[in-house]
Amino acid sequence: MRLSAFTYYADYVVFPTGAVALSAAGAVSVSRADLPYWGLALLGGMILWPLLEYVLHRWVFHRLAPIRQMHEAHHQKSTALIGTRWWISLPLVAVLALLPASLIMGFGTAAGFTSGLMLGYTGYMLVHHGVHHWSSKSGTFFDRLKRRHVLHHRFDARGDYDQGNYGVVTGFWDRVFGTDLGMGPIAVRRARGDSQDAAGGG
Repeated sequence: MRLSAFTYYADYVVFPTGAVALSAAGAVSVSRADLPYWGLALLGGMILWPLLEYVLHRWVFHRLAPIRQMHEAHHQKSTALIGTRWWISLPLVAVLALLPASLIMGFGTAAGFTSGLMLGYTGYMLVHHGVHHWSSKSGTFFDRLKRRHVLHHRFDARGDYDQGNYGVVTGFWDRVFGTDLGMGPIAVRRARGDSQDAAGGG
C-alpha cells in the first residue's frame, strides 16, 4: 500500500529500535550461562533472514492474492513509497516469530532470535530502498545489487513480472532454487506505459 513519507521512513527507526530493545530484554532475562545461546540465536535470526526474505518475496508477494496485487503496484512504480505500516508488521513479527519461538526456546533466546530477524529485515529495507533511490558506481557490489533487482522488476511481453531474482540482499537463494536471472544487459519492460530502464538502472 502507498504510504506517507512519515509512515514509510518510520520503519527505519521503529524496527532497529525495537530490535535493540527486544534484544536487550532477552539478554537480561537469561542466565549468564545461557548468554551464548542468546547470542547464537541472535546471529541465527540474522542468517535466516535472507532465506525468509526469499520465501516471502517469491511465494507470498508474487503468489498470494491480494498481496500479489499490492506488490504489483511496487513493480509498476518502483520509486513510490509502498510498504506495510509498522503498526501492522511489528505485531505480525510478535505473533509469527517471537511467540512461537518463545514456546520452543524460552523468551530470552527467542528475543535474541527475533531481534536477529528484525535486524535482517532492517538491512533488507535499507538495501531495497537504496537500489531504487540511490545512485551507484559501476562495478561496485551495490551496483550489482541494483542490476539484479532491476532485472527482477522487468515485465515480460505478457505483462508478467514473476520471473526471478527474488533475493534483494543476496542472490544466494536464487542460485540454490534456480531463479537467478544472471547479470546480463536485459531491457526492462514496464507495465501500463511506464518508462523503460536498462538493466543497469535503478
